[in-house]
This record gives sequence, structure tokens and C-alpha cells, in this order.
Amino acid sequence: MTLVTVEAARSSRNAAARKYNHFWGNNTMADMTEHEREVLNKLRDCPQISWERIRESKLKTFFVYHCIFIAVFGVLWLLLNCIGITYRTIPTFLIVGWAVLGLIISFWWWLIKSKIHLLIKVLIGLVGGGALAYGFFVAAFISIFLFTPEHVVKVDGHTYVAEVRAFLNVNVDYYKYYGPLLRGKTRIIVGDFGDGGYDPFTSDNHGTVEYHHMDPTGDHYIDSWTDTF
Repeated sequence: MTLVTVEAARSSRNAAARKYNHFWGNNTMADMTEHEREVLNKLRDCPQISWERIRESKLKTFFVYHCIFIAVFGVLWLLLNCIGITYRTIPTFLIVGWAVLGLIISFWWWLIKSKIHLLIKVLIGLVGGGALAYGFFVAAFISIFLFTPEHVVKVDGHTYVAEVRAFLNVNVDYYKYYGPLLRGKTRIIVGDFGDGGYDPFTSDNHGTVEYHHMDPTGDHYIDSWTDTF
């Protein structure tokens, strides 16, 4: 390499360095144009974006929207109950199940992404996992007894939602039908299908049913009649 080539390379490098310092050096603000200073200030004030912040933002967004979902569901449930309407069995189980599941997801998401000590995370995870498993078992056990099959049926030309209670004696409560999600809150008719834990609308059993028409409170009989099924 000749001396001329070395000098040319050194001169080019120095020129590039001077150009860089002109734009980004600490002492070149006075040499910049007003537009260049404005751009540089915006770049300096721009918050640094990281995957950690993105994950925290997603968690906060999910948690906020989930809380809004729970609040809307609760308010609607209260308003509907004020006018004698409530959710049907399957929608209730699904909504309550998703509400609880969403809170569990939010907690574990926060625990995994939090900056607390690893040992504390493990202890919380063990305790929380045990409590979650126990709660799931208890909820499943209770749901077996609380769940009542529903059927949309017609009695005397009117459409009702029939809820089957068939633990020892087969009783069916008939409520006003308000679509696939809602039903009336007060019993209109009660049907006594006799002994045996079966669903009269899906089984092959046949016999006599005694219907009782209820008063407006749904607690007392007004009249009764019998029919076959």
C-alpha cells in the first residue's frame, strides 16, 4: 500500500467521524439546524420499547378487559333479576367458568413475568397449584349436584324451559322461555314424575306426571292436573 493510499483512507475516516460528531456529538447542538435539533430531541425523548414492556402491556390489557367482562356480566345479571329474568344453566356455567379461569390466567401470567425471587415464585406456585387443584376438585364435585339439565318444551301450547331435578324424586320446574340464553326466574309449573333418578325428556321411561300450576311467587300450588309421558 502506498503512502498516498494510506493518507486517502485516513482522510476519509476522519471526514466520516467529523460528520457523525456533527449530528450526534454532545457539543454539536449549536451547529445543527433547527429541524435537526428537533429530530434529535424527539429521538432522545422516545421511550425505549422492549419485549418485557410489551408483555406487561398485554397482561394489563387482558386483565383490564377481563375485569370489564366480569363487571358487565354482574351488572346484567342484577338488572335481569330485577325484571324477573335470569341466565340459563349452560350460559351461567360457561360465563362463571371463564371469569374464574381468566383470573387464574392473569395471576399465573403475572407470577411468571414478575421480578420477585425465584424461590418465592416456586413457593407461591406450589401453594397456588395445590389450592387450584383442590378448588377444581371441589367445584367439579359440587357441579355434579348443582347442574340441572334443561329442555325447551311445550305445555298447554306454551313454550317453557324445563329444568330437571332428579336426585331421588324426579321433579321438573318450568320457567318462561326467553331464548337460548335466558329464562324466567319464577316457576310457572312444577311436574312430579315420580321416583327414580332419570331425565323424563331423554329416557325411555313412561308413566303418569302430576302438574302443579304455581302462584305468581312460584312457591304455592294454584291447581293441579295429571297427564302421561
